[in-house]
Formats: sequence, C-alpha cells, structure tokens
Amino acid sequence: MLKQAKHDGQSVFCDWKDGHSYRFPAFWLRDNCPCSECRDPGTGQRLNTVLDIPEEIAPRAVSVASRPGRPTRTPF
Repeated sequence: MLKQAKHDGQSVFCDWKDGHSYRFPAFWLRDNCPCSECRDPGTGQRLNTVLDIPEEIAPRAVSVASRPGRPTRTPF
C-alpha cells in the first residue's frame, strides 16, 4: 500500500509501506498515462506521441488516494 507520494518538479516519488521507494520521471508518467484522453478506451492505443509531450513537463501536485484501489490523477 502506498504510504506517501511527493514530487520535486521533475519526478514523482512514491514510498510504500513495505519500505520500497520508487521514482517516476514526469515525462515517463505522461507518456504512460492510461486515461481516456491519452488512450483509446476500446483498444488502449495511445492517442498522442512522445513528440506531443513538452520537454519541460512537470507535476504540479500529487496525492495519495484515501481508498485503496482508487485511481488518483497527477496534474501536469
């Protein structure tokens, strides 16, 4: 279960209750976004290319969902 999430303006850092920590670069998160604006709901095919992502992309906020399994969006 996710314990804490924070960002430094370039990456999102996730700390898990089991002691593991992971860093997700903003560019990677944006490129792998599963929302219906970024992926075709029926096929899962990307609707954008990496060339559509600005180089200076940065997270503005990050939060942990209050209920397990509930998706949380990170605004860019």
